[in-house]
Amino acid sequence: MTVGDNFFLNVNGKLMDSGKITIGNNVFIAPNVSIITEEHAMDIEQRAAGLEYTHPVTIEDNVWICTGALILPGVTIGAGNYNIPLRFR
Repeated sequence: MTVGDNFFLNVNGKLMDSGKITIGNNVFIAPNVSIITEEHAMDIEQRAAGLEYTHPVTIEDNVWICTGALILPGVTIGAGNYNIPLRFR
């Protein structure tokens, strides 16, 4: 995980970083936000065997993420976004 300057993560933030998480400068994350890089196999046998994939998450500069947001594997949030919706896929 890499984090830029002037980064703030509020209470109860969850960063599941088996995959790479990149966070830019001046990023503010409100309470109860989850950033997830893992996903399990869809095939039942592969999932039972514990197969897991990771996809990077990137949050560019000057972003504010609202309370309760869920950011899923493979998402990039572009520079300058604020008060973004609750879910990214």
